[in-house]
Amino acid sequence: MNAPGLTLTQRIEAFFHLTPHFAYPLMVLLSVLLLPALILMPATDVKTMLMIDLPLCIGTTGSLGAFYSLARSRRAAALGALRRLPALIMLGAGLAPHLTRAVFEGLESMAGEFIRNAEKSSREGR
Repeated sequence: MNAPGLTLTQRIEAFFHLTPHFAYPLMVLLSVLLLPALILMPATDVKTMLMIDLPLCIGTTGSLGAFYSLARSRRAAALGALRRLPALIMLGAGLAPHLTRAVFEGLESMAGEFIRNAEKSSREGR
């Protein structure tokens, strides 16, 4: 980070604020590698599948479910958040390619300050 005026605490906060967006390129990578993995390493028996695949599936889906349940617990019941979990997963997977491109464009350009209302800022500049 090239911002000499920031304290260590501000840099750490910026790191944790900006790095979650890298989940989208990782999701695209996982999707691309999934088919070759399924072809090359088929489940040979039910015991292997239950010992390896099931805990991974429960771990990933369970962590998402816990996150959304805790996030929504202040406003709605946790059960309502769990019912929305499949839709949230599908939405995230569907948006992943577009958001991956946005992450790489942001890394490439490092455009600088985000201006919410460009029209207003152009009027102020006159």
